[in-house]
Amino acid sequence: MAHKKKLREGAYRLTYELGRGPDGKLKRGSETFCGTYEEARARMRESQQELRQGTYGLQASLTVGDVAYRFLEKHRPIWNGKTYEFYESTLRLDLLPALGHVKAAELGPNDFEGLYVGLVEAGRSERALARCDRVLRSTFKWGVDCGMLESNPMIWTLGSCR
Repeated sequence: MAHKKKLREGAYRLTYELGRGPDGKLKRGSETFCGTYEEARARMRESQQELRQGTYGLQASLTVGDVAYRFLEKHRPIWNGKTYEFYESTLRLDLLPALGHVKAAELGPNDFEGLYVGLVEAGRSERALARCDRVLRSTFKWGVDCGMLESNPMIWTLGSCR
């Protein structure tokens, strides 16, 4: 059994029954989905199929690149051209070459510190570092809000690691 509840315009809480645990209690899983009503229905159908196949909840395999490209794809229609260019170029030029292949669930403070140290060594300005920090935080926050990630890996950093 699956349910969907509208949280706000363009956001839905999707809830699924995952079966019974060892204690006999019913287990439920949920995710927040960002998109239209039709997209939420489609995601619910996909999730129910994943439940039947036993592949539901494999967020641990998502890389930073996966999350970033989905983030850009979802926001392109609602951002103006300059905003999209800002996020896309920061991801493409500074962030994804260093972190794109890393699994998002495995990121830690040392990964971010290494990223920022590498950017400083490459001659990037303080402003560029702040821009990278802002883009990463926005990307991961969106990933959590949409149920792609269980937690935001940036919560372990205090501001940027400059």
